[in-house]
Amino acid sequence: MTIDAERVRTTLELTQLEDGRWQTTQRDVDLVGYGERGALAAMDYCRKVAEGTDNE
Repeated sequence: MTIDAERVRTTLELTQLEDGRWQTTQRDVDLVGYGERGALAAMDYCRKVAEGTDNE
């Protein structure tokens, strides 16, 4: 079986905030994910992208 798929790469930026939480952003995307750990912030960000939600 052959799958013709287009590969797209992007970069998520994880930043630790002064209060210890993490935030995830992506260039040219108006969303921010937050979490107690970097992975949780990335998960929050990806959930927002998948749901098509704004910064709530």
